[in-house]
Amino acid sequence: MQLIDLISYNINAEYNYYCAPKLSQETYLIATLGGLEKYNLLPGRATVTFNNTFVGETMLKPNSTDEKVTLTLTTDPRVSVKREKRSDFCHTKHVGNSTTVTQSYLITVKNNQTKSAKLTLKEQYPISNDKDIEVKLVEVKPEATYNKTEIGVVTWEVELQPGDTRTFTVTYSVKHPTDRAIAW
Repeated sequence: MQLIDLISYNINAEYNYYCAPKLSQETYLIATLGGLEKYNLLPGRATVTFNNTFVGETMLKPNSTDEKVTLTLTTDPRVSVKREKRSDFCHTKHVGNSTTVTQSYLITVKNNQTKSAKLTLKEQYPISNDKDIEVKLVEVKPEATYNKTEIGVVTWEVELQPGDTRTFTVTYSVKHPTDRAIAW
């Protein structure tokens, strides 16, 4: 089987980095494409290259109602992220029939590039649907851009200057009956 390019487009994109360090400390370079309607594309498989390097394939759905298409291009170690437990701020306290466990995390982000980088950073905290288990978000520094309390995710959207290092903190507590085990 032989593949032949019928047509090739260079499409301008907006680039952003994404990281959810609780899941993976890798940062992902994301491209957001808009204005695809002017290319009169057909639905189907498309090959994606970035800096003249093959990065993968995607399915084009030009008849979609979405105005923009988002593609994950690659992981990029030039924007580094490290998530560490802040042991000095983590503790368990027993009072009567309840136990309160406090957890705290420090996330350090560094832009090792010579250009600025937009980063979307997400950190998860537990939520509870049980009235006997109470979760409190104790500290979020700096203030998050978004806090989706229904799913327990804080999001920061920041622009990192070249060589810039920033820290982010999330601390939460979980109060539960002492006789109940909690899965973390």
